[in-house]
Amino acid sequence: MAFTSVCTHCVRNSYIVSDLQEGGRYYFRVLAVNELGVGLPAFTDLVKVSEAPLPPGKIVVEDITRHSVTLSWEKPDHDGGSKITSYIVEMQPKGEDKWTLCSQAKALEATIVGLTTGEEYSFRVTAVNDKGKSDAKALAAPVVVKDITMEPNINLLFSTYSVKAGDDLKIDVPFKARPQPEVSWKKDGHALKQTTRVNVVTSKTSSKVMIKDANKEDVGTYEISVTNAIGTKTAEVSKSLQWFKVCVCTHLITLITIIFRKSTI
Repeated sequence: MAFTSVCTHCVRNSYIVSDLQEGGRYYFRVLAVNELGVGLPAFTDLVKVSEAPLPPGKIVVEDITRHSVTLSWEKPDHDGGSKITSYIVEMQPKGEDKWTLCSQAKALEATIVGLTTGEEYSFRVTAVNDKGKSDAKALAAPVVVKDITMEPNINLLFSTYSVKAGDDLKIDVPFKARPQPEVSWKKDGHALKQTTRVNVVTSKTSSKVMIKDANKEDVGTYEISVTNAIGTKTAEVSKSLQWFKVCVCTHLITLITIIFRKSTI
């Protein structure tokens, strides 16, 4: 292996080697010198000079509305030896040749807004590092901008919840629906009343019933209803209490679980 001298009078313990070929692979070695001669060399591992990154991975359409499209993508298989600094997202309306910059993101997701309902768009994403840009990665198929409709779907994590008397309880129910649905809760067939102890918090993707200091009054069957213009979906959740009784004379702890059903209340 032949080495080329790049510096013969280094007075520090660091040196910048310039004018290297982008993407090239190099070995380096350093030799100490004093008045008695030259020492043995110290070698580096193989070093690859930074280059432009490879294209991003698979691009996925996460969401579509009448005026926007949300895309996500995977990291490139190789960043070119330098950290990815951003991703360029471009769009091309159907029938046009020009690609237009619509977003520059640091994360692996971007929402493109201001689109025209009913129009068809193509999208592509380019990775950027300090050495340059990758080739563009195109979305597999064009996207027609429109509201997506979806019948409500409830993902019930558990059908029965148990809690010790006096403890807090959270019933979390994820759901999906388009357009955005209305969510309501019932307890034992009646609208659930919110109090200082019982609260309902609903987001775009889930609804939570949060109960503080659970007691006998909270036992029962809870029903969630998710409704939009496409349809309605309901699901039931039962709640039970666990009471702890301590027998002092025998020093035994007996666990008694009482499940109060609607029919016994």
